[in-house]
Parts: sequence; C-alpha cells; structure tokens
Amino acid sequence: MKKALPLLLTALLAACGGGNDDAAVASSQPATPAPSSPAPSSAPIPTPDTTTPTTTPASTVTAAESTFLSESVQSGTAIVQQAQAALQRSSNEDVRRFAQLLIDNHNQLNTSLAQLAQANNVTLPASATSSGATGTAGATGSTSTTGTTAGTQNTTTGNSATTIGATPSANPTGTTSNEELDRLYLQQSLQQQRQYVTRFNEQANGATNAQIKAFALNTLPLLQLQLLTAKELDASIDPAAYLVGSYEDGLGEISLANLALEKSQVEAVRSYAQMMIAHHTELNQQIAAIAQARNLTLPQAGTLPVEHAVPRESLAQLSGADFNKAYMSQNVIVHLGDVGATQAQSTSGTDTEVRNLATASLPRLQAHLQEATDLHASIQPSFLAAAFQSNVNEILLATLATPQRATNEAVRRYAQHMVEDHGKQNTAVAQLAGQENVVLPTKVLPAEGVIAYRTLLPKSGDDFNRTYTAENVRLHEVAVALFTDRAANESDPEQKAFATANLPVLTAHLQEAAQLNDSLPAATTPTGTTDPAAGAGATTPGADTSTPAAGTTTPPAGSGTPAGSTTPGTDASTPAAGTTTPTAGSGTPTADASTPAAGTTTPSAGTTTPGAGSTTPTADTSTPAAGTPAPAPDPTAPTAPTADTTTPTAGATTPPPDATTPAAGAATPAAGAATPTPDPTTPDAGTATPTAGAAAPAAGT
Repeated sequence: MKKALPLLLTALLAACGGGNDDAAVASSQPATPAPSSPAPSSAPIPTPDTTTPTTTPASTVTAAESTFLSESVQSGTAIVQQAQAALQRSSNEDVRRFAQLLIDNHNQLNTSLAQLAQANNVTLPASATSSGATGTAGATGSTSTTGTTAGTQNTTTGNSATTIGATPSANPTGTTSNEELDRLYLQQSLQQQRQYVTRFNEQANGATNAQIKAFALNTLPLLQLQLLTAKELDASIDPAAYLVGSYEDGLGEISLANLALEKSQVEAVRSYAQMMIAHHTELNQQIAAIAQARNLTLPQAGTLPVEHAVPRESLAQLSGADFNKAYMSQNVIVHLGDVGATQAQSTSGTDTEVRNLATASLPRLQAHLQEATDLHASIQPSFLAAAFQSNVNEILLATLATPQRATNEAVRRYAQHMVEDHGKQNTAVAQLAGQENVVLPTKVLPAEGVIAYRTLLPKSGDDFNRTYTAENVRLHEVAVALFTDRAANESDPEQKAFATANLPVLTAHLQEAAQLNDSLPAATTPTGTTDPAAGAGATTPGADTSTPAAGTTTPPAGSGTPAGSTTPGTDASTPAAGTTTPTAGSGTPTADASTPAAGTTTPSAGTTTPGAGSTTPTADTSTPAAGTPAPAPDPTAPTAPTADTTTPTAGATTPPPDATTPAAGAATPAAGAATPTPDPTTPDAGTATPTAGAAAPAAGT
C-alpha cells in the first residue's frame, strides 16, 4: 500500500521526478491548480498530501542512506532547539528573524525526513528527537578561535565544542554578553548549515534510492540560502568572521573565475573573470595581513567552503550560455552577501582596522555587484535552464509564506499551490532535459529568486502579503512571456510541446496572483489614507521615509545600513519584445525621468556615480534583453554613507544612463533586473541568433 508524504517531500520529489510516478507531469500534461484545497495550518507546505501517493521504495536503502536520514533528523532537532533558545534570548532583530527561519524550515524538513524514512521502511532511532543538542561551533568565545573555525571547510561535529543555547539555561546569565552569545550562535549555525549542505549534496550525488536522491537534490536550494544567510549575518556583526568570510569568498571568486576563463567564449564574461582574479587576489592579501596581526587562521588557497564548492560542481558541467548565466548568477549572489557584510562593518564595526578595510573595499565590491547584475540580466540561457530556475524561484519564495509572515489565508493557499505546481513542472523539465542531454544548473541558485527572497524575509503581515503577491505577478509575467515565445517560436518539437502544454498553468498562476494582489488592503499614508494610484505595497510621496517601503529590508540591528543593499540603475524606458510590465509598487523607473512616479522614495544623500572599479557599459542601454525579468522591488532601504560620501551606499539609487536629471526618488531595479543588451551591430563571440521577438542578441546567448 502506498504511503502519503507531506507536501514538501512530494513537491521536492516531483521537482526531479524521483520516486513519484503519479505526480510526474508529462510534457503534454500541464499541472492543474487546486484552488479549493485547504490552507495549511502552520505553513504552506508541511501537511501530508493524501491525494498524491508515492510509489513503494525504488531501491533498497543502503546503510549510508539510512544514516543520512537519522543524522539529518538529529541535526534538525538540535538546530530547532538552539534556534528556540536564541529566539528567547537575543535582542538582535536579525538574529531573532534568522532563528525563526531555522525553526520554520527545519521543523518542516524533519517532518518530511521522518515520512521519507517511513516510506522506505527505515526506523529512526529514539534519539532522533532528543539528541544532537550539543553545539558544533568549536568556539571558546575568543576572537581567534571564532575566526579559525569560520574558515574551516566541511567541518565535522566538534566533540569539544561549547554548547550554544540548546536550552535558555545553557548559557548562564552574566557569564557572557548577549552580543557575544549572538556571535557564538551564528558561528555555530554557519557550521551546522555547512554540514547540512555537505550531507545533502553527498546524497544528491551518490544515493541509489531514487526518493532520497531527489529529496536531497531539491532541498539543496533552501539549505544553500540558509547557509548564505548565516554567513552574511555572522560576518556583519563579528569582525573576525568578516575577515575569514571575505577571504573565503575571495578564494571562491578566484576559483570560479579560472573556471570561467576555461569555459566561456564571451569577452564580457571573460573580462569580468579576469577582474575577479586581480581584485580578489589583492583584497585577500590585505585581509591576510590584518588576520596575521590578530592570530587568525585563514583557509589555504585551493580550499573552498561548501557554499562555493557545491555551485562550482554544477558550473563545471555547464557550457555555453547556460554556463555564462549561472556563473554570473553566482557572482550576483556572492557579492550581495559581501556587500551586505562590508556595509555593516564599514558603518558599525567594532574593530577600527577591519572597519577601515571595509570602508576602503566597499566601492569596489559594489561595482563588482553592479557589473555582475548587468551581465547576468543580459544573458539569455536555454529554454529548459530558464524554466528550471523559474520554478526554483517560485518554490523558494513559497517557503517563506508561513503564518508568521503570510497572515492572509488565501496567500498561504496560493503559496502551497506554487510548491505543488512548480515542483511538478520541474519534473517535466528534468525529464525533458534528460531526454535531450541538456545539463540543468541544479546547484546554482537563481539570482532573481535570491533577491526576491531577501526582499521578503524581513516582512510580515499585510506588507508580506502584498510584496509576495506582487513578486509572483512579476515572476509569472516573465515566465508567461518566456513560455509564450517558446510555444510560438521554438524549433525543438518536444520543447515546443512542453511550452504549449504548461503555458495555461502559468497564465492561471499569473491571473490568481494579480487577483490576490488587487484584493489585499492597500498601503496607507501616515494619515491613514490610501493612495489608489500608488498600487499595492507603494506609499505616496511624503510618506514617512524612516519606515521602509514595500520591497525594502530591515537593516541589521546596530548596522545602520541594510545588508546586501544594491540597486543597479538601468534605462527601463524601452523594454525589449517579450518583457513584461511590472506591477504597481515594484519600483520600476518611469520613462520620464523628470517626473517622479507615485510611491517612489527619495534617494539617500551623497549618492553619485558608481565607486572605484566600476566599468562603463558599452552595450545599448536602452533595450533590455528579451525574456529577462522586469525589475523587482528594491530589496533594501538606502542610507547615506558614513565614511566616503562620494561613494554610493549599497542600495543607493543612481541615474539611468540616459537621464540627465534623475527623478526625485525614482527607484531603480533590483539585482537581477533587466539590463542593457550588447549593441546588436557588434555581437560578442559566442552570441547566438536572437529568438523571434528579441530586439537584440543577449550576451552569451
């Protein structure tokens, strides 16, 4: 008899087609939304789905796979216990938010892991729900130990580690400050998330049981995001962790850049890779000098932490435009975290020398992020790669629609549909890719989804509901445009049939998201009146600028500036064929730069042109690449720089290339938004013929 699994497990299995034949979607059979299904009681994806049974075990569970299930549940239980303690103890809002995220996600994952074990006749030990409370930070509270541990790759459980917050009483009152306990908790969480990603990646690569393999592979994006969040937050509040993390990221950038020089034929991508090698080699030398004076142990060259090793593993299998797109996506994501942590240390770091280093390196890192964003948006990947990442975007965002954030039942129900339908659609993508020998970027996070995730993470209530539905309108407009184009113009008959079959599902998602967004309460002005012209999630001019508008994130406690804030400026006045119109409140610049749009915010003081190291685009900046996403809401609220007022802060707006008089407060697209395509009269090497409806070939296509 078949056993039902929770929706999270069902969707993740479906996303790779593993062990769930009943849920698989043939290329000619689109998934059907189920608007009448009940809203989840605690989250959009944890309740059992009794209507979609799984098959019996696809193969015998090996000893290693059984150990994986047991250890993952044990680790998840410990993570939840420690997060609960941090939630009770910490006064840092970002630490508390991160702890709640881990509680939500690992409770859901443990439910799925237990059901997966049951479906495969694996008995979990009784200790799976009670053990694993000891910490793995390997920290004693000293600065040098903190830095050393943070730099270790693929750390194993530390037997001598200090227990950090298994229960509220585990940290005796008065022995350590709350700030130090926050640092120890984040350091421990970073190591735990690294171990979790390593464990799941091993099973994604080597499991023989189809269900376990699919579950591990498709849980990786969520775990990778948790790891990156832990790393950025740790580096934002701990100078030692900042030095080690920045050095690790430098090694990662250099390694991926060398790979790009081997695989890419696009001059703009190769030039960016060469810049990464030169700039991060120089920055790592500066970091090493400061670390040596503090007796910090840095990782050796050639050693990559798992957050860089796993994406590199996937990138090494890609080629052509799909490699270029994924490589630039990884650069956007890594630099978002680097800029966020550097901004925090520059503004409020407690170590003077580290603060000076952060202030000096910030403009160059911001320029790296800006150029990576522009290049990423200009590259059009293969249809199957784009469809796969589009589905990952939707699933990642849906995991945030917990009752703590999504207070609207219809919004939570919609999020549940997104996991079900996009998981099933990725089943068909993976099946079709396998038939056509197309390698998918399964372990490289999509930049668009990460940016939207960062935007949504700090929100709750009506603000979350409006922003989540607006993001779904935006992302589905892009997906509908892509599938419409491929259904009409794709030369591959199988891919054309797939696009045609799944287009109605995406269109229904778009319509439902738009209706939901329209039905939500409008944002209010300080006097409590609504502005119908501004749209959901927008504020009228004159609103209190001390309160972040929809689409902004809360700055880290004590930092004064938002982590990872960036806003590339592009000319959105002439969208390419196939691009879509952003929803109200999405922060898209108006065509007339002299007239501010309703709901725009005032730029922070001191914003100028990009900082040192930025490059001048040679591409035609008036025409975004076909099929690239419309701009997302600005994920951060800009603040004025405290060190060098000639350098824009992360998140500060800059004038579009053709704007001589920037609009007061005109918002700019978020990272991952549409950016200039290369001048079609001079295509880069490796540029392919544009698809029908594309105004100009995108770099690397």
